[in-house]
Amino acid sequence: MPAGPAPQVDARVDVLIVGQGLAGSCLGWALEERGLSFHLVDPGPAAGPASSRLAAGLVTPLTGPRLTVNWRLEQLVPVADAFYRRTEAGLGATFWRSLEIVRLLLDPGLRAIWDKRSRQAAAARVSRVLPGPLVNPEGAAAPHGALVMPGWQLDCPGWLEASRRRWQQAGRLTEAMVDPADLDLRDDGAAWRGHRATTVVWCTGAALQAAPWFSAVTCRHQVGDVLLLEPMPALGDRVINGGAWLLADRDATGQPVVRAGATYFETARGVPSPPEARAQLLARLARLGLELSAVRQQQRAVRPVIAGMKVVSGPVPGVPRLAWLNGFGSKGVLKAPHFARNLAAHLDSRQRAAIDPDAVLPEHGW
Repeated sequence: MPAGPAPQVDARVDVLIVGQGLAGSCLGWALEERGLSFHLVDPGPAAGPASSRLAAGLVTPLTGPRLTVNWRLEQLVPVADAFYRRTEAGLGATFWRSLEIVRLLLDPGLRAIWDKRSRQAAAARVSRVLPGPLVNPEGAAAPHGALVMPGWQLDCPGWLEASRRRWQQAGRLTEAMVDPADLDLRDDGAAWRGHRATTVVWCTGAALQAAPWFSAVTCRHQVGDVLLLEPMPALGDRVINGGAWLLADRDATGQPVVRAGATYFETARGVPSPPEARAQLLARLARLGLELSAVRQQQRAVRPVIAGMKVVSGPVPGVPRLAWLNGFGSKGVLKAPHFARNLAAHLDSRQRAAIDPDAVLPEHGW
């Protein structure tokens, strides 16, 4: 996917994307694949941590305390896998990988849930079951056994930064904060500081409600904490998960680290201080039974979660030339490629594909 010529200010593009997190970046790539012109506006890393840039990027077949199959997994994984591999070809680097996920069964209740799931279709997502009490010689605790599953990971910080540099070099990205008051939305198009577009797509994640068109949207955003630990050779190229998880990874400078997470504090219910959250997370990690290395850094950001909805996408009701793509929460790496491609197909005047029904607002809006 060549970068293409730099668009000129005052030249009209098909789409102006506000926000270069996971949603905005996936949309940029999806538009590029269709040959549609676009320009991104994003304040950049200096504006503070964004959830996309701190995400572990994990895709796990069975999730949550009840080992449920990840939402629309069979459809979304092939789309995400092909999508990230195509973008890697355009970036000339590897950011997407397959890995092994070991889910520890730490209590008899969870083991009972698995015994039930093992007789259902969910069992097809597990490659093998390990007996307790240990899942490896290094001592990860699994008193009731462990499930081994194939999983995937996107290096979110690396992929987003590489995409950003590519679009900057092509003149397709402006580092700025978009003030909604500066955006001119009319029936025949939109304009912002000399940039003209057929459609503006709002992809600002948890900052959604700061824009007047979305101030009434009911959100229950989550504050998430992730720790970066010194390398742990015993971990290997696996994810150990048991209510908290450990992942051998790299930091923003490319240095080896162990990423450990994560917390999920709903903003509406009060959020512990970073030291309190760190203590809670370390206590959960201790249950995994591995000797933890020293904490190098704690990272915190807010995940976008729209109450009662999995994803929102498509035109904003009653506002000309404005669309949005939001609400991915902690599963954005899996969901974003499909919904970005779907929105790009909808915005393509040659196709005008219907918006995926799972991303359509309920009747009467919000």
